Amino acid sequence: EKVLDAIFNLKGEYEIEEDKIKIELPPDRLDILFFNGLKRAIECYLGLDSGIKKINFNKAKIEVEKNEVRARKYFACFVVRNLKNVNIKDIILFQEFLHSFLGKDRKYVAIGIHDLDKIEGKIIYKEALPTEKMVPLTYSNELTLKEILEITDKGRKYGNLIENFEKYPAIYDEKGIISF
Repeated sequence: EKVLDAIFNLKGEYEIEEDKIKIELPPDRLDILFFNGLKRAIECYLGLDSGIKKINFNKAKIEVEKNEVRARKYFACFVVRNLKNVNIKDIILFQEFLHSFLGKDRKYVAIGIHDLDKIEGKIIYKEALPTEKMVPLTYSNELTLKEILEITDKGRKYGNLIENFEKYPAIYDEKGIISF
């Protein structure tokens, strides 16, 4: 009953159906639209957790070079360290939600998550030719950027955002393209 009170006080509505609770949450609370955020908010409400921990911001030792990119003009990055008790699948799920909800299916915002330990040298944001190659996530072989747009699920879904450009926005390290 305390959990249901917490959901109500978080502006949520619920229905109890046999052994399930169906919860509808307000769209203005992005932090509770996923299980871990809702769990944390309920625990805070019940006094079991003190909420979001203090975050220390330090300058990351990472060099970024941004060139003119016509298809997506802006680029920003940050480094997160010492994540504890975090499931990467939950982060990716939230990332996809942000793409859809805030980014309007990546039209306005696209977010990438990369392992900093695998990046060599500085990060370079610049235009790439459709014939340049990279290994897409979950693939073991290189494909051209054009092939990625034609073959992969994400490429087919979002390729229309850059199809009218001669060059595509891409992120490189010293080894080549790491994301586009």
